[in-house]
Amino acid sequence: MIGKLRIFKDNLVALLTIVAGMLTTIGLSFFGVLLGSGCLVEVPSHGLLISHRALLHDYYRLVWYLIGFSNRQFNFKAIQMSEAAQAHFADVQGLITIGEILTVFAVVIFVALFGYEKERYQLWRLAPLFIQMMIFECVIIVMVLISFQDSFLWFHYHAFHNLNWIFSPYSDPIILVLTNQYFLHYLLGWAAACLALQVALLLYIKHLIYVFLNR
Repeated sequence: MIGKLRIFKDNLVALLTIVAGMLTTIGLSFFGVLLGSGCLVEVPSHGLLISHRALLHDYYRLVWYLIGFSNRQFNFKAIQMSEAAQAHFADVQGLITIGEILTVFAVVIFVALFGYEKERYQLWRLAPLFIQMMIFECVIIVMVLISFQDSFLWFHYHAFHNLNWIFSPYSDPIILVLTNQYFLHYLLGWAAACLALQVALLLYIKHLIYVFLNR
């Protein structure tokens, strides 16, 4: 009985370590891509008379607002904006704040549990679980990409309690910049960065196992 409980505990700790590691890579990659997402922004051919420099300036003002903890109402400087759009970006900021908090907790938990597993020479439990989680993640990503438009709408209908996210190009021309193509490219960049971090982490785990077995 004691042996079964110990096996259950070891497997549970390994699973929690991997979940925390996955959340860590998902969170860090999301914010990393967000900070570099200016390369996805282009001045539309119509509907928005603005220079690329002014557009980038307003775009990164929005990015810093979203990842900050300011309660002040956001306004673009060079782009027209409605009250509904202001309310929507405030909602988005709330979601991103939750993501930031979860990422911080995930990092702390992962570092603690990873160190615990390393001290107990239990890293061998992590590699197969990590691979399984990555495969599951890839399946989810592919499913989202296959039906990106439907997934995009589903997320907005369930993540927000209002319809402020439906922008008109006349009252909120930023929608001509933040198009479906923009979000698709963002998702692809996020997925690539996330998988790259996870592969690097998996290789590090395997390296530690190799060093332990060959010392």
